[in-house]
Amino acid sequence: MSMMDLVGQTIGQYRIETPIDAGGMGNVYRGIHIYLERPAAIKVIRTNLAANPKFQSRFLQEAKSAASLKHPNIVDIYEFGEQNGRLYLVMELMKDGTLRALLQRRTSGSPWPLALGLDLIRQAAEGLAAAHAQSVIHRDIKPDNLMLNRINVPGSEQYTLKISDFGLARLADGSGLTATNATMGTLAYMSPEQCTAGNVDGRTDIYALGVVLYEVATGYLPFQIDNFNDALEKHLHMPPPSPRQIRSDIPPQLEDVILRCLAKKPEDRYATGTDLS
Repeated sequence: MSMMDLVGQTIGQYRIETPIDAGGMGNVYRGIHIYLERPAAIKVIRTNLAANPKFQSRFLQEAKSAASLKHPNIVDIYEFGEQNGRLYLVMELMKDGTLRALLQRRTSGSPWPLALGLDLIRQAAEGLAAAHAQSVIHRDIKPDNLMLNRINVPGSEQYTLKISDFGLARLADGSGLTATNATMGTLAYMSPEQCTAGNVDGRTDIYALGVVLYEVATGYLPFQIDNFNDALEKHLHMPPPSPRQIRSDIPPQLEDVILRCLAKKPEDRYATGTDLS
């Protein structure tokens, strides 16, 4: 099915206007509420996944859990459900894309301002703290899941950051979208305990956010990952290169923060997103 096939159709209380993005689990569209005229992002799950009753049940359960998260740094979920065999999730529309897109624009332009990058990571840490307080673990923190809205401040570049896709990483388990089939980008952010299929808690998200912080501060990932075995070896055993050796103007205190996030043992990391923030 082409992404354009759903354009003009109504799902739930929203009319689909245009495609935004395509991913392994489904497609994302821009839509608008048919009565309130409120814009939204609509994720429509792949039909082969939606046809599985077990997946459908888990999707609705995870969506309900994610919808309960209310915080200024978490993308709000407006509606979810099943319609004519399609599973869908309607979310707050973040108009300025992802942190990934912002990072990619920066690589070919001016150096990344540390103050801007640190403010974005602080916001992500606060969003994680709120989710972890409700025992909700993301499991797939990466720049692609950190969404942005630009704040109009004359002479300044500032953004509100919100975390998206809570619950989708857990759904990937058993759906054919497991870690070993994940993209290289996802493998680059996996915690050591995820690599070994161990028990995870909020400190797994702290590790992943530490990888994002390393990337924001230095312009590089701590580990270049070629495959799952490569991820296993590097996340478990290889110390990350010193951020200050890559970018000399990084303060020593910031390097300490980054390396603590990237500690191999969960107990050596920040215990909560609040501590990191």
